[in-house]
Amino acid sequence: LVMLAQEPTIIITAVVTALVASAIAILTGLHIRSRARLRTANAVASAATDHAATLQSDLNNQQLADAIAAEAHDTLAHSLSLMALNASALKAEADKLGDSPEARALAGKAEDIRRQSAGALDEAHAIIDMLRNPQQAWEQLAPSDDTSLTRESLDALIADARNSGTQLNTWIDIQQLSGLDETIGKVAYRAVQEGLTNARRHAPGAPVSLEITAGPATGVHLHISNPMTQTGSTHGAGLPGLAARAQSVGGQCRYGVDERHLFHVDVRLPWRG
Repeated sequence: LVMLAQEPTIIITAVVTALVASAIAILTGLHIRSRARLRTANAVASAATDHAATLQSDLNNQQLADAIAAEAHDTLAHSLSLMALNASALKAEADKLGDSPEARALAGKAEDIRRQSAGALDEAHAIIDMLRNPQQAWEQLAPSDDTSLTRESLDALIADARNSGTQLNTWIDIQQLSGLDETIGKVAYRAVQEGLTNARRHAPGAPVSLEITAGPATGVHLHISNPMTQTGSTHGAGLPGLAARAQSVGGQCRYGVDERHLFHVDVRLPWRG
């Protein structure tokens, strides 16, 4: 009789215990799920905040780029346009002087100035377009026949330097340029261009030496030197930018003045990136 009386109590206790355990398990599961959802919501909110900040930064950068492009168009492009027009006018006046050697030389110099300023104007417009359309900039920055180290582009750089009045001495030994990495070829072209420009700007009238060796076994080595003709800065922002470019492709760029007051630009680049 005692056992029969206790059975309902035991059964009720077991059922209550099971219900409590189930309730605890359910509540624990709900708590864990809610915390997981909270973490997910926080991660999504954080990602959305970061994305919004990135978009705002991109917008601010694009607004700055647009402002720079507008300023460049209003100043640099305008000045280059005036140079081209004045050079054309000078050539027209030189043509009126007759067929003397002096008149022909003057007309030739005026035509060189007109052609170079027109080319610089085209390059300025291309840079302005890159600032205004950053999505297309990478396509325009890709190497091309005009901005890569080829025999033709090198001959054009040397001719431009000599036509500007620079006494340029060259020693060139290049082999298999068709196999040169395109990106490195562009850095090499810019190195020659910047080195010659730096010499003309900071040592006008001084003789310039250009040495280039290039081949699969040795890579690319460029050396440009000129005597110092004036005190003060020996370079602007171009050479530090060139050093950064060379380093980005695994090369190096060194520049400076030696004890003989010769300014040197020395660039070494690998054959492959």
